[in-house]
Amino acid sequence: MRDQELLKHYKPEPASEREKQCMEGLGLIDYEVYGRKLEVSCWEARDALVRMGVSPMIEAGDVAIGLYTRLLHLEN
Repeated sequence: MRDQELLKHYKPEPASEREKQCMEGLGLIDYEVYGRKLEVSCWEARDALVRMGVSPMIEAGDVAIGLYTRLLHLEN
């Protein structure tokens, strides 16, 4: 059974005013470039974990990588 109270926290928080101001000047190409940089960062982190892994699961690539904001919120 799923805990409905816990599931309420699994959605993005509203953007702050500062975040909204920063997004106003962000074009589609900028969004694609930054998104790709984040994706590549995750793949590099995964590769580093697999290379350093000592357990069979990590060596097989069964890892999870998370990106956090400066306020330590997990990004979606």
